[in-house]
Amino acid sequence: RSRLAARSTLLCSARSESPSEGFYELLKPVANDARRREAVSAAMIAIRDKSNSKNLHGAISVFETQQMIADRDGAQLLMCMIHACAENGDFTMVKKYLSKADTLGVADMA
Repeated sequence: RSRLAARSTLLCSARSESPSEGFYELLKPVANDARRREAVSAAMIAIRDKSNSKNLHGAISVFETQQMIADRDGAQLLMCMIHACAENGDFTMVKKYLSKADTLGVADMA
């Protein structure tokens, strides 16, 4: 929400019709956030599909290509991977990913 407030103050400062210099810089993280959410969503779908077809190695490959960030999206991605490992009976990998979630501090976010 603070980004939105900052964006609105930068948009038309001093009654100008064009955005101020810092406006476009504020849009970059928002665009990157949206792209990341789309990538995480697509990865979760691919992980579920591979898990459902009993291709855990494929699901792990999809997961490992994702950049892990300690945020809600990262927590959901990890929980999706943990579920895929459990669904396929690989509890050693469940422990590995639970440990990773704990290390990142997202174990209780999802």
